[in-house]
Amino acid sequence: MKFFRMNRKELAGGNQTFSYLAYALGEIVLVVIGILIAVSIDTWNDEQKSEKTTLSVLKEVQKDLLLNLSEVEDVIAGDRKMDSLLKKVRNGHLTAEDYENSYDLYYAALVFTKIVNYDNGFSKLMGNIDDIPPVYQEAVDQLKLIFEKIAYEIELHEQIIIKVEETHKYLAFNSDWYNSRDREARKKGIEFFLHDPLYKNIATYILSHLDDNNWLQCRNLIIAGYISLSRLTSVNELPEQYQVFQEPNLESYAGVYRYQDSLANALYGEKTINAEDGMLYFNTGSSTLPMYLQAKDTFFYTINHRFRFLRDSSDQVIGVNRNFPIIIRDELIWETMEMVKAE
Repeated sequence: MKFFRMNRKELAGGNQTFSYLAYALGEIVLVVIGILIAVSIDTWNDEQKSEKTTLSVLKEVQKDLLLNLSEVEDVIAGDRKMDSLLKKVRNGHLTAEDYENSYDLYYAALVFTKIVNYDNGFSKLMGNIDDIPPVYQEAVDQLKLIFEKIAYEIELHEQIIIKVEETHKYLAFNSDWYNSRDREARKKGIEFFLHDPLYKNIATYILSHLDDNNWLQCRNLIIAGYISLSRLTSVNELPEQYQVFQEPNLESYAGVYRYQDSLANALYGEKTINAEDGMLYFNTGSSTLPMYLQAKDTFFYTINHRFRFLRDSSDQVIGVNRNFPIIIRDELIWETMEMVKAE
């Protein structure tokens, strides 16, 4: 700096105004460049720190997703079990002996699977939303949708839990058998389950709120979100049973399908399955419905409509079994219609 000051003094003293101005301007440029370099380094350091923090939080979100996945699977299993039991209650085809021999049936409308929403990592991510690098915005948007879906389904689920709790309160205050565990009390309880219309109404109410389809959609969203994050964080601890969701070749399922039965084909016509934007879509003729992966070669678009694709010896998709329910005399019967993939 002393050298620069001496040069500046000599130029000013020698009446070399132009040279002095040029020199001064050069000094200013050097200072500005130095400041810009310092700012760039600080910005780069901030960006590196922000990216490191974001990746760390995203790894926490992955843990949230795995915990929520386990919770959702428990609810799906619990709902399916309850659905099966309560349909027997509603249809009135049970005997006292059935209740005597089944603990699950005795408490069919009196227990329910509770669910916890694990969102600590996601809450932390939202708390630092302004510091998240733009490159992660797509992942953040996807996570918002997933956790909104989880919260919404839990809110609906809570309505059933409230109904079950109300039933417990009602029985506690209005029955002399509820708080007893002796054999006579159990007989009275069975009489209530068999003949009291209130219990059948409760069973019907709960059945109307069970929705396997929504929880399966929720599960698939969680899995898709986890897989997307694993590409960013390089962490993938997804359990083995979900590996089928990693890279499904959806194009192999797409095509035109005809019913094997000639009458069904004449009545319903050809159906098209399309692959678009990482999803399969079933064209019914009047609407296009999303198909959600459930397991290898198995998809669904509602709780009661599933597609199980068929393959030949060379592992090529050649057809699909379409499973759907029909009700005959209050009994749910599963119908299967085979469809052949057109060449």
